[in-house]
Amino acid sequence: SNNFDFDKRVLLHSFISGFVLSKVFKGSSANGKLLRPPGVKDEEEFLKKCVRCGECMKICLKNAIYPDYFESGIYGLYTPILIPRRGYCEYNCSLCGQVCPTKAIPELPLEEKKKQVIGIAHFDKNHCLPYAKKINCLVCEEHCPIPGKAIKIKKRMEIGYNNKTIELLEPYVDDKLCNGCGICEYVCPLTGKAGIEVYREKNIS
Repeated sequence: SNNFDFDKRVLLHSFISGFVLSKVFKGSSANGKLLRPPGVKDEEEFLKKCVRCGECMKICLKNAIYPDYFESGIYGLYTPILIPRRGYCEYNCSLCGQVCPTKAIPELPLEEKKKQVIGIAHFDKNHCLPYAKKINCLVCEEHCPIPGKAIKIKKRMEIGYNNKTIELLEPYVDDKLCNGCGICEYVCPLTGKAGIEVYREKNIS
């Protein structure tokens, strides 16, 4: 019986160790917040090419690119990731691809770079002011650089907290237009967590 219990403990320990190590080496990109610079499509190919030189971080006009600390595991340590709450990808800029010495970030003409999808923005309806507090706020929509606006507004009448009828302006994301530049998350006036966040696009491997 003691041997059986010991074997179970060893098996459990092995399972937990394997799970933890897989997270350390492969990272937690499954959480959807691992955002790469524009034009990066294949994660494995990117990790092979990137030499962690930091040139893209130095050149980024809006301070959106930072070194990765275990978000993508040991293999991705110090590789560039975008953190939209700290900065955003400038719509009219393609400098990171120009300075990348190995083309891990592809060098693209500006008009082509504008079409690259970094991720997709999503509203947190438990946090975004119009949804959570019934307070109109259009900051994200006003700053969206996409022609035709990737953030659109839906109007509806709503009973406010003072029992008066108000016209509530609810923002929503047009997935077909959003390129995940992150400016919406960056400019969100909420303190701490933004009411809108950019997540990795599903079809990026």
